[in-house]
Amino acid sequence: MLTKTPSALPPLEDLLHRLGRPHPRVVAKTLGVSERTVWHWQALNAAPRPATLALFWVSDLGFATIDSDREYLLQNTTGLAAALTAENAALRAEMRRVVGLHGHGAANGPSWQYVPVPPLRALERRPSVV
Repeated sequence: MLTKTPSALPPLEDLLHRLGRPHPRVVAKTLGVSERTVWHWQALNAAPRPATLALFWVSDLGFATIDSDREYLLQNTTGLAAALTAENAALRAEMRRVVGLHGHGAANGPSWQYVPVPPLRALERRPSVV
């Protein structure tokens, strides 16, 4: 997947605003910290990076990042499928051309029909080199 951890994160205040200003009790329960800790983070307008990342990914910014990556992957996959379909069609056309040459002989081949050589009998075979 293309989505990478964002290097720059918005301030905690912006993330909480984007999330509809949940009560610190809700944020604390969601992140597994105490409510007092969340109040402290809000006073500083900053939280530890893991907490900020968790809030980022559940905000509209995180969903937009994931959606843009999905769109990029969809376009690339569609382009790849089209290229492979065109290549497949070209190879099939070449195969039809080659199969159509069957029976016409080669430019440097003998003018008489190919006569298969019978296989060697067991006594005439050379011993294999190991």
